[in-house]
Amino acid sequence: MLLQGSSKLAILSIIFILSFLGCSTQKGGTRFRSTPFQTSFVDPEILNKISSLTVSNVQWAAGTESCLNREDLAHKTQAAFEGASTVKFVTLGNDNDARLNINVVSCEERIGSSFGSDRPARVGFLISIVNKESKELWSGTFSMKDTAILENLLAAPEKLKVGAKWLTSEEIMIHGLTLAAKEFETQRSRMFLEKPSVIK
Repeated sequence: MLLQGSSKLAILSIIFILSFLGCSTQKGGTRFRSTPFQTSFVDPEILNKISSLTVSNVQWAAGTESCLNREDLAHKTQAAFEGASTVKFVTLGNDNDARLNINVVSCEERIGSSFGSDRPARVGFLISIVNKESKELWSGTFSMKDTAILENLLAAPEKLKVGAKWLTSEEIMIHGLTLAAKEFETQRSRMFLEKPSVIK
């Protein structure tokens, strides 16, 4: 019994040490290098000027499973951005600053249950924000395949943010949208704070 307790303590210690080593300190905070969301383009001049958005285009790449229907995905995208950002959402056709597009490039549902899985869930998407003239203002990519915690210790901290169980594709999708929304707002705030003041 003591050996089992010692083994659990050793495993938890290894997870903690590896999660610490997997962190990189950057200006403005600490983040995991293995984060599944990455920004691919930012227009620094326009980003912090965006005050309103609308979910304009939701699509799936050819041959990709539709894990969520378009309406559900549009609602979850809007909810994620409203929860993390100060940008307000308006209906398409209103005088909005920008439009949000999402393209799901991979989506595999879990085969199994939350306790055991024959095939883990996987989700990948491209997300972008464009202006009325379709000029890209911001974009990023998300890709995450669920794994057992002990299978990939470096990814354990990110996995535990969503849950220790085997996840559904919807849970991974929501996690990805939340990461995207938080990163968008972080970059907007950074652009605003780093904008040089004009001395008259």
